[in-house]
Amino acid sequence: MALTELSRSIEGMVAIVTGSGSGMGAATAKLFAAQGAKVAAIDINQGGL
Repeated sequence: MALTELSRSIEGMVAIVTGSGSGMGAATAKLFAAQGAKVAAIDINQGGL
């Protein structure tokens, strides 16, 4: 099951997503950005960002 929409608007909010270079962190960062949030994507492995 894929989460493609959030239950409330996060448009214009700021989200800091750690571990966003791969896996669930990357999926979360992409979802938040698609929903209009300003995303700070952070990961120890910069290659995945």
